[in-house]
Amino acid sequence: MSRIKVGVIGVGNCFAGLVQGIEYYKRNKKQKIGLMHEKIGGYGIEAIDFVSSWDVGENKIGKPLSEAIYMEPNMVDWVDSVSTCSGIVKESPILDGVGVYVASMIKPIKQMKSVKEIEKEAIEEIEKTGTKILINYLPVGSQKATEFWADVSLKTGCAFINCIPVFIASDKKWGKKFAEKKLPVIGDDVKGQIGATIVHRILSKMCADRGTVIDKTYQINVGGNSVTGDQEIILIVDGKTKNVKIGEFIDGFMEKHKIVRADGKEIVITKDLPQTIECLTVNEDYDIKTVKVDAFIRHHISEPIYEIETEEGRRIKITGDHNLFVLDDNGELKNIPVKDLKENESFVAVPASLTIEKEEESINLRPYVSMVNAEGIDDGGYLRIHNHPELRIPVGKFAEKVGFIQPKKNHKLFKILKNKRKVETTRRIPNLRSLRDIWPVKSKTWHRNQTVEARVVLSQLEKIKNEKFKERIRQVCEGDVKFLKVRRIQKISSNKKTMVYDISTKPYERFICSNFLVHNTDFANMLERERLQSKKISKTEAVQSQLSQRLDDENIYVGPSDFIPFLGNRKLAFIRIEGRMFADVPFNMELRLDVDDKANSGGIVIDAIRCAQLALDRGVGGPLVEASAYLMKHPPLQMSDDESKRKLDEWIKRMSIH
Repeated sequence: MSRIKVGVIGVGNCFAGLVQGIEYYKRNKKQKIGLMHEKIGGYGIEAIDFVSSWDVGENKIGKPLSEAIYMEPNMVDWVDSVSTCSGIVKESPILDGVGVYVASMIKPIKQMKSVKEIEKEAIEEIEKTGTKILINYLPVGSQKATEFWADVSLKTGCAFINCIPVFIASDKKWGKKFAEKKLPVIGDDVKGQIGATIVHRILSKMCADRGTVIDKTYQINVGGNSVTGDQEIILIVDGKTKNVKIGEFIDGFMEKHKIVRADGKEIVITKDLPQTIECLTVNEDYDIKTVKVDAFIRHHISEPIYEIETEEGRRIKITGDHNLFVLDDNGELKNIPVKDLKENESFVAVPASLTIEKEEESINLRPYVSMVNAEGIDDGGYLRIHNHPELRIPVGKFAEKVGFIQPKKNHKLFKILKNKRKVETTRRIPNLRSLRDIWPVKSKTWHRNQTVEARVVLSQLEKIKNEKFKERIRQVCEGDVKFLKVRRIQKISSNKKTMVYDISTKPYERFICSNFLVHNTDFANMLERERLQSKKISKTEAVQSQLSQRLDDENIYVGPSDFIPFLGNRKLAFIRIEGRMFADVPFNMELRLDVDDKANSGGIVIDAIRCAQLALDRGVGGPLVEASAYLMKHPPLQMSDDESKRKLDEWIKRMSIH
């Protein structure tokens, strides 16, 4: 078989996942999990070569494609190198391919060339490399940029695979252009192997097929809401550390600086503020770091609020869909909705301690003075306040500069200093199944223990053969994060006047609030809702097409994801269906889906490439209806997923006959 020569537009996370996924299968030849078709028209995945590429990121242009897939902000590291990429990343026209609020994240090149010059160079590159298929992986909302590349595809005789919700294959005028040139086009908007839309479609189709009526349904692709306004957060404002109530602090900026979104959320972008504002986060090595706050968000809710209390007495009030963090079996932090936590079972991530250095004299100690004797002094010489480990107050400085009004309390304080009583600082981590599998401990209680001492784990590290996992567990044991058992979960009612708050930070997407590690909002693309309009149409129509009776607009919401493709974040979706069954009895179902968008895309595009090449081999042009219906959200012709799968398999079989 001949090689499949592919060019890619947008060297982001989704493409990095596709390339590295192919390399994974090449190295593990017996591994077939995740492939819908092992071969298409005789083409296996090993036949694919990526020979040309274009991007707008200044750190990727001019780099070998095999290196550019690892450049920031890409985050895919499934394999350490790839063998299917060649050539140098070329400059793509920016046009509308980069939104104003994400430009700083990808650092687009300062474009000096005209669109005509870039087009001429692109055509030359395609001809030189023998590229026969172009894949469009531009960000959502790139209408003009996508049309530019569709036109280049027509001029160079390339097939076109459109992975984003700009309508090319499903547009009659564009479809006609590709048909006249006898060039295949597959699109629009890649469906995802196990994505929110495909799951929503199948559930909706099942309800319709089984005689029920769907009255309302929604799909929301952003996890979480916010915390209540009385929650405390440590902020660094113009270099000075402050412990503030998040609601009072954010309210102070809203009237003058807020942007009101169509969904009612109010946003303040910190670059518009006169102050520099940072918060505390936890990095990938489990160390507490400061990070710039990108935005503050507030909005009203009517859903219940949950108060979470840990075994150490820490408390936070937070909405049920907002995420805290737990430790998964790979030693990685995993965000989990508050409503999915379980009393006396779940262990949530919290900062082990927070050192307040710049403003220790201004800390209000009134709520804590009665407990000064409860904990004593830790190994670092800090006063430990019961249930408030974030307040690490230098005991010598406190005694010298602050002290207590009452002599007897000062007497107790100096007695503590004299005796130098220290707190027992034994660290424990969740007893992960992966650790239990590594260490065949004779004790019968080992497997029943919920936690294990960090020092014990560290002493056994050499038994871990996987170096990456070993380093991760070491960081868990030695880092600034510990894991506390959830002791109590209390649901608190709210009303439409209840205001909740959130912040946005990059790159870690988490911040410390009320002594918990909390997931934050990713707001960058949320601000440009017009860029997501075609995405909403694509996702909504994908679900509507499966219903026996279309829902009115007010009864269906299939919201575009606020996920930024080139950042490669995991996608969290919440799906709800309300309807009526036999005897008009009501029912409802809810589903939470947590998926890796890079793998979701790669599992589909790997088939789209081979279908496009098969069509080129047979001289078939225009929109590939069967492939588009099965692989894309907004194809030229909507079908049910079982029908489109059957027709695609029939098409492949028919095209494969010489």
